[in-house]
Amino acid sequence: MSFQSLPGALFSRHNGLLSPVAFLVSRAALFPGSPVPGLAFFTGVLSSDRSRAPVVAFWSFLGFLSTGDLYQAFQGGVMYAVLFFLTAYLGRRSSLWLQPPFLALVVTFLGRGLSLALTGSHLGGLLQAGMEGILVFVLSMIFLYGMPVLTRRGSLRGLDNEESVCLVILGAMVMLGFSGLEFGVLSLRQVFGKYLIMLLALAGGAGMGAALGTAYGVTNILLGTLPVSAPGAYAFAGLLAGAFRGVGKSGAGLSFVVGDLLLSFYLLHAVNLEQVILESVLALGLLLLTPSRYVSEVARLVPGTLENRRLQQEYDQRIRQVAAGRLAEVAAVFTELAGTLDEIAVTERFQEEERLNQLFRDICHEVCESCNLYQSCWEEDFYKTYRLLFDLIGLVEIRGRLEREQIPPELRRRCIRVNELVTEIVHLHELHRLNLYWQKRFGEKGSMVSNQLRGVAGIVSDLARELNVEVQYREGLTNSLLKQLAAAELEITHANVMCSAGNLLEINIGKLGCRANAQCSRIIRPLAERVCGRRLRLEQRQCALRTGGGHCLLRLVSARLFTVETGGASRAREGSSVSGDNYSVEELRDGRVALILSDGMGVGARAAEESATTIALLERLLNAGFNEELSLRTINNILMLRSGEDSFATVDLVVLDLYAGEAEFVKVGSCTSYIKRGRHVALIHTPSPPIGIVEDINVQPVKRRLRDGDLIVMVTDGVTGEKGEEDGKSGWLLDLLRKANTDEPGEMARWILAEAGKQPGLHADDMAVLVARVDRED
Repeated sequence: MSFQSLPGALFSRHNGLLSPVAFLVSRAALFPGSPVPGLAFFTGVLSSDRSRAPVVAFWSFLGFLSTGDLYQAFQGGVMYAVLFFLTAYLGRRSSLWLQPPFLALVVTFLGRGLSLALTGSHLGGLLQAGMEGILVFVLSMIFLYGMPVLTRRGSLRGLDNEESVCLVILGAMVMLGFSGLEFGVLSLRQVFGKYLIMLLALAGGAGMGAALGTAYGVTNILLGTLPVSAPGAYAFAGLLAGAFRGVGKSGAGLSFVVGDLLLSFYLLHAVNLEQVILESVLALGLLLLTPSRYVSEVARLVPGTLENRRLQQEYDQRIRQVAAGRLAEVAAVFTELAGTLDEIAVTERFQEEERLNQLFRDICHEVCESCNLYQSCWEEDFYKTYRLLFDLIGLVEIRGRLEREQIPPELRRRCIRVNELVTEIVHLHELHRLNLYWQKRFGEKGSMVSNQLRGVAGIVSDLARELNVEVQYREGLTNSLLKQLAAAELEITHANVMCSAGNLLEINIGKLGCRANAQCSRIIRPLAERVCGRRLRLEQRQCALRTGGGHCLLRLVSARLFTVETGGASRAREGSSVSGDNYSVEELRDGRVALILSDGMGVGARAAEESATTIALLERLLNAGFNEELSLRTINNILMLRSGEDSFATVDLVVLDLYAGEAEFVKVGSCTSYIKRGRHVALIHTPSPPIGIVEDINVQPVKRRLRDGDLIVMVTDGVTGEKGEEDGKSGWLLDLLRKANTDEPGEMARWILAEAGKQPGLHADDMAVLVARVDRED
């Protein structure tokens, strides 16, 4: 801030709250003749927003002058100036010892030490100067944390606990600043102090009222106006006001007045009760005149209040909206890139006709332009010449090369350079064919990249939508749950019910330890299920017996309809130590479970590498948010590009949605899968080539509803002898599954593998079996 703009800033609405606070804090007299609180507040402003420091210095200087102590005003002004120009000279240094709070400590120690030494106090003066310097340092750090409440405008973030404590201490300093301001027999410090306690108790609840009441009592002790019991008395009055905040202004204010009168009479032994009553009534009148929207604004800043929780939700939602917007922009970029590649492919298709015309022009240039009959052929008989050449190019395309007798008779009669013409056409057509081949390859790769970019854009868009989903605080369910928990005589400290995407619930509960009575699973979970009307499971528990504390923390979330148990087995072919068939069970990020079975090309280590690579890539892509079809197409392209050699593998994929009770089967080159339900066995078979062979794989997902006890059996072709062409409606494995008496997945997988070893002709390939059983949650 320049000195030219200082007059306008002194009375600016931008500094409307900062200026009176600076004036009152500078009046607070912790030590006679010492500018400690004002200097600490100035240092806090200097550290957080240097541009406002001149405004604070001006109002602080007026505060010094209002006390009538000109010497204090002079030394305070000098110390302000020294600190301001010293920080300007040092600039933003990274050293901790050169920050404004440490510099303020040094300036206070030297300035006050010199001032006290001039008055004749030497050793005692140095000790007092040191104490004041330390106090300036501590208070400046406190004010620095509490500064946001004075400077923020339109923020969507409330105060944290540390800022709330700093706010209470700042309020105590402001109340001290009213010392000496009296109106007849009334003390403005008492009226404003009681009003401030009522206001914060009404806005922040019993805890905030008790905290400020304690601070108010301590300030009166420092001034010597009340006995040492004052903090407890006013803490109780503030607690009482906060307890009745639900009734509104009148309830909080009257409860404070009653508590203040009783404690003033019985505990503080006040002599002039009429003055106490008058001060309390005036403070109550100020509270009633305070606009409700100001009370709500204060309540939004105090942690733990309903207004603060709503504010925090707004803040979180705003952050999610910003992040979602940026991700949507990134998704739009990928979509634009994909569209650009598509336009290139479309443009290439439109340019095919232009290439044919260019071929005619090249033939004409190389052969016909130097011929004596050029004018007759290409000007007088253009269309006939064009048709003859077109037919000749068609013959070259069909037969590759032409003998003289294969040339149309009409062209042989008309053209005197027919042999040269045929040779040039064959040559140029070959070049044209090669260009078309590579252009087609480029278009296919461009289309591949375009699909992948579009897939990435879809993932980013989904992430943006996921971030933009508001996690709602369910106040009605929370209140109902708290009532039921209280009726069950459980000692609950806090509880909240949140609803996220997909209408999934999350319930967080804090309670006192139950001495190993298992209240969390025995009482709380069933009670919460009745309140919420859905099944819940205990996802996280911090037990007081394990942590050594006195409190337990619980988290209940929506439960799955089904659980899954899996088992697998594999065997290498005879003469090989490594199986090329691999399987995996992966729990995805969104709670689904993926069952993957892959058969690599051939046998041995090379086949094992192919199948393991395929499974690892598929797991990563599915966890990243790619859908099943795009994941498999991406792996297909990678396997085709990774080397010039043949590289392919089959994929048998089953994705289980245990919340919805569905299974999605995706088969690429794999053989039949089976769903065993009692004695009935259903077959899942969609023929397609393995990935890594053809550029465009055919993905046909098949969905099935799940029931309690369903067994899903997945096998490679080494078990059944299938090679992708058979439908699996007959065979020894189908009969085996119908007669099976076990439903334990691991045991069944080993049993199927053992029976496959007994079948004739099934020893020349690797084998793998993956079995999963789904059970309804109890």
